[in-house]
Amino acid sequence: MEYVKPPRLRSGDSVAVVSTSWGGPHVFPHVFGAGIRALTHRFGLRVVEFPTARMAPDDLAADPRARAADLNAAFADTEIAAVICSIGGDDSARILRYLDADVIRSNPKIMMGFSDSTTQLVYAHQLGLVTFNGPAVMAGFAQLGNFAQAEAHIRSMLFEPTDRLVYEPFPHWVNEYAPWNQPESAQPENAGQFGARDLAIVTNMDFGHTDPQWILPLGITAELDCNMRTFALTEAAVT
Repeated sequence: MEYVKPPRLRSGDSVAVVSTSWGGPHVFPHVFGAGIRALTHRFGLRVVEFPTARMAPDDLAADPRARAADLNAAFADTEIAAVICSIGGDDSARILRYLDADVIRSNPKIMMGFSDSTTQLVYAHQLGLVTFNGPAVMAGFAQLGNFAQAEAHIRSMLFEPTDRLVYEPFPHWVNEYAPWNQPESAQPENAGQFGARDLAIVTNMDFGHTDPQWILPLGITAELDCNMRTFALTEAAVT
């Protein structure tokens, strides 16, 4: 399948923020606010918080239709250039039955998140879209003030794409956060499933539950050179 790439981001674009799993912004608004400021101040984006964005966790858990409705509406809105998840969780699989495949397929745009948000990333990917496993508002963007290289990486992936992008390890990283219940801690700114006998395995890569993290697009060709120990995209992920 040839996957459809979304348009690149530009300063001034509108991005939707949704909570498709856990209501972290309601619990830790100071962390959420730090992520929103990074999107607006560092990248010049206009953030549109959809109804679920700051909804209480119990209300979100009780209403998967509302979470799906926000995602559908964000894709249907022609003024929205990207959809970024507030944070992951453990419940987003319940929204899949309510997603509008036709709306999502017909309106390709950047959709990014990680952890539990992988469910909707893979869903849209299976519809034929390139999607992006990468930082969320609260876990990723909120910490950008500490990681200058992460901001540059986001720009090179989503704003200023090139035909080849070589992933370089970040010089500094963390795999845990200061307690989010302390507002002052928030920074301001088995190869046999594949049927292969000789399968390269890469470990200790900068993605997932770590900061900063690479953006890994689904649906883009990549090159793994075991001799040179390099991993690279061989095409731009956005148009």
